[in-house]
Amino acid sequence: GQRAKAALASVFAGVSPVLLLDEPSSALDDAAAEVLCRAVLRERERGTAVLIATHDLARLGRLASRILILDQGKIGFDSAAASGGSAADAIGQGIARYRELNR
Repeated sequence: GQRAKAALASVFAGVSPVLLLDEPSSALDDAAAEVLCRAVLRERERGTAVLIATHDLARLGRLASRILILDQGKIGFDSAAASGGSAADAIGQGIARYRELNR
């Protein structure tokens, strides 16, 4: 947990137009994950493009403006292609698809 927090702190300390995070919440408790979520939202508000690779859609899915779900190396779901409804609906569909693929 402490090592993950230190690594994330170093990432957020830099200035970059793109932020890439690979499983950023995997070693974090709920409180630290909430701090991570707030930091990601701040970066998005600053105009930073944020790409998160995660299996933790329940926790991090709410941060997304778009969700791509990979299945066997191919895109199994793209929330941008989801028909009708709001962005939240499309993301909900993505979470449902993820759960379906991981049964």
